[in-house]
Amino acid sequence: MHYNLFQINSYKKNKSCSVLNKIKDAYKVIILITLYSCILFDVMKKTNKAIPLLKIEDIIEPDFSELVVLKQQEKGKNKLLNSHKHDFYLVLFIASGSGIHNIDAKDYKVTDRRVFFVAPGQTHSWNMDEQTLGYQLFFKANFITNHVLMSEWPMFKQGNFPYIDVSVVQYELIFNEINQLQQEIENKEAYSTRILNHRLTIILTLLSRWYHNQWTNHDILSAPHRLIERFKTLLESSYH
Repeated sequence: MHYNLFQINSYKKNKSCSVLNKIKDAYKVIILITLYSCILFDVMKKTNKAIPLLKIEDIIEPDFSELVVLKQQEKGKNKLLNSHKHDFYLVLFIASGSGIHNIDAKDYKVTDRRVFFVAPGQTHSWNMDEQTLGYQLFFKANFITNHVLMSEWPMFKQGNFPYIDVSVVQYELIFNEINQLQQEIENKEAYSTRILNHRLTIILTLLSRWYHNQWTNHDILSAPHRLIERFKTLLESSYH
């Protein structure tokens, strides 16, 4: 097959235009990412100034400085309307109750046998019914001896769903584990720290298993989409 000079020049011109268009699209993406990053940085800077960062000691005087179990109906507060952050991990076990738990500017319903997860640095608040029952578990990352597990816990990964719903049998199992944890804290016997470490690891491992079983087969947003959605939510909450 033969091509005349006009056809060859047209082909070259079209190819050049295609390359130029791709370069232009790439520059547009870079400009948008840069613009979004600047806006996000500004939002985060303003947000961080306004939202306090709490330590375990700011909430309660702990028996163990890196691990606390609170019974919701005794020492927990059902009205935490001011948004705040923690420098520790929080697991909120709801036995029964209702209300709203806001995590990173998004509302989640409080329902029976729902377990919430809040990682260090995340913003949260809640407004729960006064009759809400359950437990709060605070712990610092360095209390877990096996730090490899930290990267394996899906419930604390940024962008993943911050809760699971457990069955009656599962809640009874985790309730027994929490009771054992609480008793060990109160007893303060020899090797208590080591036993508490292992009991906490068992609790978190069970929750990781149930989290995996609940969310694996669901249509979870890809990481980029989750970040975009979180970015949009953050903008809306900061400028409206």
